[in-house]
Amino acid sequence: MNKQISPIIGMPVQRVVKDAVFTQSPEYSWSVERAGGVPLLIPLIKDVLPLADLCHGFIITGSYADVDPSLYGEVRPAGGYSDELRDAVDYQLLKHAEATGKPVFGVCRGCQVMNVYRGGSLAIHYDDLVKTNIEHNMEPEDFEVHKVALAPTSRITQLLGRSELTVNSLHRQVVSRVAGSLTAAAVSEDGLVESIEDSKNPSSYFAVQWHPELLAQAGDPLAQELFNQFVAACSEAAKLS
Repeated sequence: MNKQISPIIGMPVQRVVKDAVFTQSPEYSWSVERAGGVPLLIPLIKDVLPLADLCHGFIITGSYADVDPSLYGEVRPAGGYSDELRDAVDYQLLKHAEATGKPVFGVCRGCQVMNVYRGGSLAIHYDDLVKTNIEHNMEPEDFEVHKVALAPTSRITQLLGRSELTVNSLHRQVVSRVAGSLTAAAVSEDGLVESIEDSKNPSSYFAVQWHPELLAQAGDPLAQELFNQFVAACSEAAKLS
């Protein structure tokens, strides 16, 4: 009898400020564990490929640091904080995933960096794109702030069987121009891109702007289902490795 493989899910950590202690919200790990995966926190070091080789998929997590605007041709605003090492780690993991076919799921900043990695751009602040009454950087963290409309043919619609979700929102930067190889899978009430996916292989490259790990911890079954389906895809990758 073959023993079922529990997929290892790699997740980069973050630093609140440069040279501060590595940290990560535990809700990511708990959501992966509930889905049957094994979370592996990846430190911000120069070469993460030996750790990436151990993993069957990756969650590109959120972070306090902005994606460096120079990666999409913009200038960092005064007072802005980005972490070049975190950007470099994310890029290594995304490149490794593309080369090996391992699934990737992005959350919040992860959605942004996955778009930039493929050649898209960001708005440094969502107010640069839309003038809105919706507060997209809203506490408490599991508070459902606004609705998102799901594209009818998107992976998230297929996974959840819904055309609309109500989500939390904890971000300043946001996807502006969607990369050519990606499509917008969800849009907020005020017109911001809330989810992206690979137009040809959405199960391998998919991201959301909100924080489903926080909603899942608060008991939202639809948020947890995103992790369940992602870990299931990683289980298939584990069988092939």
